[in-house]
Amino acid sequence: MSMCGCGECNDNALKMLVDALPDKLKVFELEALESKITKGDYLLQKLGKETRIEYLRQLVIPNCALSCDLPATITKLTKLKRLRLECNSSIGCIPKTSEMYRTKRHTHLS
Repeated sequence: MSMCGCGECNDNALKMLVDALPDKLKVFELEALESKITKGDYLLQKLGKETRIEYLRQLVIPNCALSCDLPATITKLTKLKRLRLECNSSIGCIPKTSEMYRTKRHTHLS
């Protein structure tokens, strides 16, 4: 999904989108460059919930200018095959020794 350049796409719109996502979601892709979304905490916390760990295979949110701390639960997403978080202002680390890091085929974190 692209929300690039959309002035109506703000943190409240992102929250509504995230709340509507099914627990068995396999792929989440969002680009929101030049939108009014600023925070990604809620998005990452909801996608890292225990109920989603078994299903989520791709988490792709580049170019969103999200500012947030990476939740500790993100390391539990061991089924991910693709993770892209570049061009955001996220803070935190994913230990290279974690199962999540070792099992990725495609990872972009810069």
